[in-house]
Amino acid sequence: GSISSQSPRPHSAPYTTSKYALQGLTHSLALDGRNITTNNNNSTAAAMITVGIIHPGNVMSDLLTLEEIERRQQTKGFL
Repeated sequence: GSISSQSPRPHSAPYTTSKYALQGLTHSLALDGRNITTNNNNSTAAAMITVGIIHPGNVMSDLLTLEEIERRQQTKGFL
């Protein structure tokens, strides 16, 4: 996940699209995992599976150049 799935930035369509997809997949898996029926030793049991996603925000790193940091700070949606 990523904060971009909730607050996309300009010029990031492929990245944002993939993060929206992860969020949708997580929600679908969470719905599907609510009532799972398992068969063990000829007995039937119900199980519940919890699914979640983490949306990390922006991380400052030495890998980013000063120019890139300044460009991102000028972009609407930069946290």
